[in-house]
Amino acid sequence: MITPLRETDANRLEVLAGAGIGVWAVSTLLAGRRPRIPPVLAVLVAAVIGWGALLTYNARGRYRAASHTIVEITRPIAWLPGGVERAVSTRTTVQVAIVLVATLVMIDIGRRPFARRVALGALALNGSAVAVVGALGWAGILTVFHHPHGQGGTPFAAFGYHGNAAAYLDLALPAALVLVATCRSGLARVAAILATALILTGSATQASKAGLAAAVLIVLAFTVASTRRGARSPTRGAHTSRRSRTGLRVGVVVLILLVASAGAFASRSRWSELPDELGAHNGRVAVWQVAIDTWEKKIVTGSGPGSFKLLLPGVAAAQEPQLFSKWIVTDYVPGHPVTIWMVADNDPLQTLAEWGLIGALLFAAILLWPVVRGLQLRSTQHLDRAVQIGGLIALGVLYLHMLIDAPLQIFAIQLTGGLWAAILIATTDASSGSPSSDRRADSAEPVVTIFDAWPTEPEPREARMRGRGRVG
Repeated sequence: MITPLRETDANRLEVLAGAGIGVWAVSTLLAGRRPRIPPVLAVLVAAVIGWGALLTYNARGRYRAASHTIVEITRPIAWLPGGVERAVSTRTTVQVAIVLVATLVMIDIGRRPFARRVALGALALNGSAVAVVGALGWAGILTVFHHPHGQGGTPFAAFGYHGNAAAYLDLALPAALVLVATCRSGLARVAAILATALILTGSATQASKAGLAAAVLIVLAFTVASTRRGARSPTRGAHTSRRSRTGLRVGVVVLILLVASAGAFASRSRWSELPDELGAHNGRVAVWQVAIDTWEKKIVTGSGPGSFKLLLPGVAAAQEPQLFSKWIVTDYVPGHPVTIWMVADNDPLQTLAEWGLIGALLFAAILLWPVVRGLQLRSTQHLDRAVQIGGLIALGVLYLHMLIDAPLQIFAIQLTGGLWAAILIATTDASSGSPSSDRRADSAEPVVTIFDAWPTEPEPREARMRGRGRVG
């Protein structure tokens, strides 16, 4: 199992993701098969990579770590736009390219229901591991992460910042809920329920306040959406009694209340800081203003991928000096971890500052693509419908989270968000026009809802025979 915990392990994850892309490419070529990837999405991905490559290649400087300055160099093509620094932009563009290409690969692989189940299972398992390690660390039993100097924040598991851990757990929780709703094997269902409980436990201990609130809303939203979908289905499982469904609803509500109460108690000291954090004079608002100031220097083209951490100290000193009393501003040192204080705590603003309006619009189209495709899904298959609900909730929470934090600056979260996007797109495309083999595999799924996952009484023999066409 690969557990994407440590922020500084991005290099290893990139190598593994790149190796996976290579294996897929070779196997596709040897099989003589044409990848099934949405052409427009592929063009958007190519455009983002191309735009980042242009800003990188045509950069006007190199960063000198000893003096923390950017030394001017000759731009290869003077009349074309370019970023402010070449080495950092190269690193960021390669990382973005790996994530986006890996997402396209997962779309192709994820068209089969079995592949989607495996991906969801891996995500739920990883989320459980993160939650367990984080809870043990909170209890003082196990510590696997030590902050670098000036990192700040609250570590969780091997994430250097509890907000990033919360964003990851909020992506893993919908995967566990989908498996709870769709697993037909008793053992698999028990494992999915256990994964859900562990992830909620992790969210309730030391994850961020926003992460805990999002976890409660995820369970509630998934439950309500599954119920409403099931109520409209003409083939709703008649074998599940009204008492069983009511009991399960009550159980879900009790679970939500327990998680919320445990989280409020475990993080009561951090909740007391909420009024100050919502004020207009907190550090997060100040660093947002720095991001806006940086963007205004190059509104259309941006300063280059990954450049914000280089420009933050200078822009803050010149235009937003009040930031230094509220934020730990440090100079960038190549090869060292970038602290949580050196990001904009708002991914859209940082994207505008680094990639400009052109790059931001391309990213917006890519991020909204799986949401639009997911909303178009009209399948009656149980797995498809559960994936639709879980995927839309997961991406919706991630997109809300990136407005007040920086989850998309973490490679592991980028990959996980890409996985959910790929699962949603693959499910929708396979349902609307997949090969007959995939359709037969999908049609084997029973049309039930999350509240029909635990049948409490068998169908009468006459009903079973009628369903097989032998009676009536």
